[in-house]
Amino acid sequence: MATKTLTVPVAPGSSCNGELNPSDPIQLTVVYPQGGIIGWKKRTLYLLLILLVSVVIINLTLILWIIKILDLTSEGPGKMRISEKGLRLDSDAEFLDTLSGKQIWALPSQSLKIESAGNVTMKARNSRGFVTNTLSIGEAGLQAVGNYFLIRGTTGNVLLQVDPLEMVVSANHMVVSDSGGLRLDGSLETPLVRGGATKDLRLESMLKKVKVRSDGAMHVDSPAGGIHVQGLRDMNLRSTGGRVVVDSSRLEMKNLKTSRHTKDKKGQEVYQVCMCDNGRLFLAHREGHCQIQESVCRDSGQDRYRMRENRSKHS
Repeated sequence: MATKTLTVPVAPGSSCNGELNPSDPIQLTVVYPQGGIIGWKKRTLYLLLILLVSVVIINLTLILWIIKILDLTSEGPGKMRISEKGLRLDSDAEFLDTLSGKQIWALPSQSLKIESAGNVTMKARNSRGFVTNTLSIGEAGLQAVGNYFLIRGTTGNVLLQVDPLEMVVSANHMVVSDSGGLRLDGSLETPLVRGGATKDLRLESMLKKVKVRSDGAMHVDSPAGGIHVQGLRDMNLRSTGGRVVVDSSRLEMKNLKTSRHTKDKKGQEVYQVCMCDNGRLFLAHREGHCQIQESVCRDSGQDRYRMRENRSKHS
């Protein structure tokens, strides 16, 4: 409650039991309720208002600082632009977790670089969400997990195709630059085996046999050099349906065994080797001279055709 003192003058001719002088004023004290907030409540309210204004100013300052640092615009933050086609970055971007997207491509004038302090792993999933193919690049190397691997050239032709059943190399030339050569645990099917122009072609098997098979004709040619065949054990040349032809102007047989002459001739089955004019060899008895027989030395038409074909190929 608040009080206030008022001075009221007394009108002439009035009296108050004859005790007051009419010329003296009368003082009255009026008591009325005081409005508003006073005291500690008022000071607390002012303090809260000051704190609220400070918080608002600090928030506005932080918002302006974030906008300036991130370079926020109406199209996106910084050099990142968000449009209907997707997300465009004009600078480097760092992702702290998994990145999922339909397509990732670089700008026309720049190259796409993907770097990581650890492994870079790319995974493909099917409609059910299961991983079907994985490509991982890390310190150990490059690892691809999948059921099918295909490499195409710039023209669309297949260069390398690998699946669980076979591997297809469709290049014009397959070069193995290792000094150890090409090692196959299975078989090799190819229309041509050719060595380099300055190196020898070698087919080796350290502990097992080397088998060369052809359903048709087989030719071993050396136009600029010789052919050397060497074996530790027996070497057999066999033709089940034809003949073995040795066509050379000079035929040598070295290191042949020479038998000693003995008086007992009945226990020895020794023959002499005779040759016809056409190069055919036949055996004759050791006594006497070789006698030419027309039935042995006569060539059939098929034999003459084979001789001409072989000579035409070597010429």
